[in-house]
Order: sequence, then structure tokens, then C-alpha cells
Amino acid sequence: MRIQTLMETDAKAVHEAEEEIFSDAWSEASIKSAARAKGAVCFALFCEERLVGYVLGQEVCGEAELHRIAVLPEERGKGFGDELMREFIRRCEGAAAYTQFLEVRAGNRPALSLYQKYGFFEEGRRTHYYHNPVEDALLLRRQIQET
Repeated sequence: MRIQTLMETDAKAVHEAEEEIFSDAWSEASIKSAARAKGAVCFALFCEERLVGYVLGQEVCGEAELHRIAVLPEERGKGFGDELMREFIRRCEGAAAYTQFLEVRAGNRPALSLYQKYGFFEEGRRTHYYHNPVEDALLLRRQIQET
């Protein structure tokens, strides 16, 4: 297993995973743009040269937003989500982004459990935010003290 900063050459594999996992998949161009963005916190987890998970996020002015965290369905339950979350937090703290945000489908219990495990708490709700199916988005935040 290895985690590496997301390269533009990884965008095709990430897009294919997006198509499999999300009803609102990001385009290959959007993934490349995210990887190039100032403050990008984008990386991928590989096992035997095969992409099994990834994170798309961004840090700006001491805050970070987790846009996507995903593990291929056939690779779930192996601890890869934990690895990705720990790496996201490590990179954010390394960039002095001590406040982290994300949004998640209200009914996504496995994701909510992961986020709560790492200290995220609900800060708000966007009613009927998601489509296919329609569902509320929970706005989560994690705050740590500067060390």
C-alpha cells in the first residue's frame, strides 16, 4: 500500500472510480483542476499499482475542505478509509489548517461514523441538497487547537 499526491495522470482512474461510486461524479477535467489548485490536498491510495481510494480537498487560509473521500466498493472494510482520513488530517495539520470542513449525505451512516471517529461534528444542514436520491447534506466541522 502507498499513498501519493494525486497526479494529473491519475485523473482517469479517479474519474472511473467517481462514476462507480457517486451519482454526481466529477469529470476528469475537474479532478485535474482540483489536483493543480493552490492549496490542493489531493492524494490517492494504491495497492499493487491499482488505485483503491482517494481524497480531493483544498486548504486555504488555515481552513481545509474535504471535497471527496472514496474507496472502491470491493475494497471497503479493509481500513483504507481510515488511512485516507488520517492522511488528510496529517496533511491539513502540516499546512496549519486546523479547521476542517466537509459535507455528507445525511443517510450515509458508514461515512458519518468515520468522520465522527476523527472528531467531526455537525454544524449545519442543507435541506434537499443531494439528488439521485434527494437527501439532506450535513455540514461537518473538525477543530483542533494550534500546537
